[in-house]
Amino acid sequence: MSLDPQDAEDVELVRAALQSPAQVKPKRGTGHAVALLAVSLLLFWAQQQSIAGQTGTWIAALVIVLAVHEGGHWLAMRAFGYS
Repeated sequence: MSLDPQDAEDVELVRAALQSPAQVKPKRGTGHAVALLAVSLLLFWAQQQSIAGQTGTWIAALVIVLAVHEGGHWLAMRAFGYS
C-alpha cells in the first residue's frame, strides 16, 4: 500500500494516525523487576548446582559481570535519548 500526498483521503489518514495517542505499555513497578530478577537468579542457581555443581562464588561473579554488561546497555540507551 502506498500513500498519495495529493489524495485528500490519504492525507486525512496520516493526520489521524499522527494525532492518535500512541499505544504505550503500562509501566510496571520496580518490585516487578526485582521479583523477576530474584526468580531468574534462583532458577539459574538451581540449574548450575544440579548440572555443573558450580560454586556460589562463580555464580555471584557471573551475575556481577552480567549486571555490569547490562548497565552498559542502559547507559548507552540514556546517552542516545531512549527511555
